[in-house]
Amino acid sequence: MQTNDLDSSRNHSQGLIDSYKSKMKVKMWSNVKMEGLKASDRRKFCANFYENFSPVLRKSEIVAQLVDMGMKKSVVYKLIAQLERGESLERKPGSGPQSIRMNQRLRQRLIKMLDGKIFPGYRKVGKKLGCSHEHARKLIKEAGINIRNRRKCPKTTVKQDKEQKTAIRKLRYAIKGKDLIIDDESYFDVDGRDFSGSSRYAFQDISNVSKDVMCRPHSKFPAKIMIWIAISSEGHSVPYFKESKGAIDANIYIEEALKKRLIPFLKHHSGKPLFWPDKASCHYAKRTLEFLANNSIDIVEKQSNPTNAPQLRPIETFWSHLKAKVYANGYQASSIDDLIRKIKKELKTFSLGYFQNLMKNIKKNIIIADKFGMDVFLMPSKYKKVFSARK
Repeated sequence: MQTNDLDSSRNHSQGLIDSYKSKMKVKMWSNVKMEGLKASDRRKFCANFYENFSPVLRKSEIVAQLVDMGMKKSVVYKLIAQLERGESLERKPGSGPQSIRMNQRLRQRLIKMLDGKIFPGYRKVGKKLGCSHEHARKLIKEAGINIRNRRKCPKTTVKQDKEQKTAIRKLRYAIKGKDLIIDDESYFDVDGRDFSGSSRYAFQDISNVSKDVMCRPHSKFPAKIMIWIAISSEGHSVPYFKESKGAIDANIYIEEALKKRLIPFLKHHSGKPLFWPDKASCHYAKRTLEFLANNSIDIVEKQSNPTNAPQLRPIETFWSHLKAKVYANGYQASSIDDLIRKIKKELKTFSLGYFQNLMKNIKKNIIIADKFGMDVFLMPSKYKKVFSARK
């Protein structure tokens, strides 16, 4: 019994010694970094590491060590599977993705596959061609095919498109010799979750990144405010803020927007101002039209006001610029009052020159829409000019 206990103790001690030696050995190997090694040298290192430590370490532990050294987990598992099957890790010449050269046949194939269609992605194109996605990107560029992000646009029916075309033609002649004043409403929430900016963050060490940077906390139903404002080539009106509890009706619109803010704004205008609201029901209510007529304010007639044409109204661009300023650097308001103070502060940063540039091409764009249709505004600017010239 004593002899057996002694042997067991010796075996246990030897096991501890072997474990300690293997750990020290792993620590020495782990000083190697993969960044400066070629792909072939990485595979050789992986094979040697596996052969040395497979008797004393589990597969998951070997993988973890190699991942810490800079190898990808999926690549390590793939290489170990090859070693377990008794295969060599040496790559055979020509076993990788084939390099394809551009020719007329390939160009026609790419044009047929991609031209005028939703882009499936470089990886899928590369898979069809039998090459890497990086090489697919290069071939697509050589073929003269341009890739652009799809834009959002209002969904319209055939009837609405026909009515829109008629309204744009009427609007084109209604604005001749007039200075346009455009008004609109938009919503801002305290969390800023509807704003697409500040969606990414950068880091070197993830442990130094705070929770507020890694994610953008938001409430399930964040508090919102509605803002009304009017703009022209001579600046903007005093804004009207309303908590988003119920829609704005004709009475509120007349009293708060038109009487208290639009009329004082128009007093600073020279020339012949023409008021262009959107087609919200309160904007063309009977009481609203009577108020505008009694105060000698010309308004774009309802039948001359195109539906679903935000591309023609530069105030949409103004809203996006204002929201970018308000929600910059991940800003989140602590309250509605805090958000209102922030908006007022950012409004002061818009210069007169900004509004002059914003309104500069509005009449030209209406003429383009009348001649060529609204689809031309879905194109990038440089292609829009070429398209307009060809027509």
